[in-house]
Amino acid sequence: MRTPPWPLLVEAGFAGWLTATLYSQHPNRVFDGVRRFDPSGLLLPDWRFFAPRPAAHDFHVLYRTLTADGAQSAWRPAFRIAKRRWRHTLWNPTMRVYKTLFDICSGIAAVPPDRAELPRTPEYRLLRDFVGRHLEQDANSSDVAGFQFVVVQYSGYAPGEPQYLFVSPYEDFGGWSRRL
Repeated sequence: MRTPPWPLLVEAGFAGWLTATLYSQHPNRVFDGVRRFDPSGLLLPDWRFFAPRPAAHDFHVLYRTLTADGAQSAWRPAFRIAKRRWRHTLWNPTMRVYKTLFDICSGIAAVPPDRAELPRTPEYRLLRDFVGRHLEQDANSSDVAGFQFVVVQYSGYAPGEPQYLFVSPYEDFGGWSRRL
């Protein structure tokens, strides 16, 4: 009895698809020629093994509060990355918060230097609301009248000083939960 040719054709088709997918993942866009056969990206996904420009810095969001009598607190971090645990290889929801903050701060860093329109951008409002919600959950925020936040870009272990990208004006904290 003779074996039908379709299993061999299916295997060859799958091997070709896998080869084309791997081939098109190369960081150099010269290898993207095979993508012209799949402009929708449904058959040949665009997963890059390496980022074209990997991030070489982190963003930190710090805030300070202002009481009704005018006293300012020290700068404090609005978010800390949790110490890594083994379970984080499967589930680490705090990294989504950090990734979101990274994207928001990247958007703020992309605003032109005069920054006059920055308080009207969605990135500014999201960051302001993030810090406001953080203060709302803080037990010591009962006497807070306002807050200010700063976005700091820092490379961590690499030599260099932190860059202060943006310092917000003081935001009114009175009636915060009614505003959102």
